[in-house]
Amino acid sequence: MFYPLANKHGCFSSNSSCDAEDMEDMFNNIKDNVNTEEHFQAMVAETDPQAAGLGYKTDATKVDKAKYSKYAAGQACGNCQLFQGKAGAASAACPLFAGNQVSAKGWCNAYHKKGA
Repeated sequence: MFYPLANKHGCFSSNSSCDAEDMEDMFNNIKDNVNTEEHFQAMVAETDPQAAGLGYKTDATKVDKAKYSKYAAGQACGNCQLFQGKAGAASAACPLFAGNQVSAKGWCNAYHKKGA
């Protein structure tokens, strides 16, 4: 996603200058549109030792149902209690994979339905 640093007055164009109010407008635009903590977290890889040990798949429909009989259709990270993103987020942090995000469409053996 691209968030322009220029303000409504064209600040940073070749023939304009910025004042304190312009800089505050730009800062607020960035602050309101980017969750910096999640923005810079890498996605956990299925090959990560912790992820592999929990049977993590970025696409829940690809879970080995013979190996993980606990899996049921409709289960996904996005509706798991451990998923730390807002509803509708494509990915978010998970405490099982510190410093990494998981796909909302993913699944692992630690799945526990939200609100259950």
